[in-house]
Amino acid sequence: TATSSPIPHPHPPIYKFDCVVIAMDAVILAAGYGTRLQRDLVASTDPKFLALKGIPKPLLPIGGIPLITRWAQALKLCKEISSIHVVTNGANHNLFEEWAKEFEGVVLHCDGSTSNDNRSGAIAAIELCCKQGGLENIVVVGGDTLFLEDFDLGEKVDEFTSITKSDPSASLVLGYSVTDDKVHKVGIVEVEKDDIGHKIVQFLEKPQPEETASRLACPCFYFLSRSAVDKLSLFLDEAKAKELPLAKYDAPGNFISHLVAADDVIIYCSTISGRYDVGGLASYIECDDEFRKREESI
Repeated sequence: TATSSPIPHPHPPIYKFDCVVIAMDAVILAAGYGTRLQRDLVASTDPKFLALKGIPKPLLPIGGIPLITRWAQALKLCKEISSIHVVTNGANHNLFEEWAKEFEGVVLHCDGSTSNDNRSGAIAAIELCCKQGGLENIVVVGGDTLFLEDFDLGEKVDEFTSITKSDPSASLVLGYSVTDDKVHKVGIVEVEKDDIGHKIVQFLEKPQPEETASRLACPCFYFLSRSAVDKLSLFLDEAKAKELPLAKYDAPGNFISHLVAADDVIIYCSTISGRYDVGGLASYIECDDEFRKREESI
């Protein structure tokens, strides 16, 4: 746990806020190993990227600010978010301890893994946070994801509040449109309208374009109700009982797919205009360039 006094950051947060919502906690996933990005960095001959080798993706500078700092700033401004929890791996935990000194009250959880080969997986990371922190309603944020400039966190928080007033067990995820050539690279949701909102009727993990008419991609940003959180352990236990390889169930979208298929927790989808997914070097450069332009325009 980071307990030192917060250090004011010279840059303003990137999101707007008008939050009125049930109490919840934030979980930022930062336990991945970023193997694709590290491979790209090793292969790069551009000297300006040398300093990025070995840096976890959430700590990469985006427009001069660590990616995770942008989320921490945004989440701390939302008064209904009681605490921020970050799941790290054992190999990089010390780097996040140093980072967390800037944010009073940020709680770090280490999954104990030391390499990509013995990683716990994203869903186990969420479960770890919830168990150790005693968390119920949560917002899960992928540590390698940022959204476009028009994203309004307060608006999405209000949507979740509105939905849970109608159905306290319901959860909310986000969706954005993708082109045919991107469908097989992302999780796709199929939705239908009901009295509350756009209910997810199917979640497909990286389908082929001909397998679905939907082009609504679902990033790793979820508002999970207590009813959904309570099912994390059962999901993991069932996967292990079936002796499934980790690659078959570790992606967070697999848990959303499980909830949708079980049909005992209703999940709704709220649309956004797009996202930045810092997967490899090319996507990092694109995201960094865009946020640098934002900073220069302020």
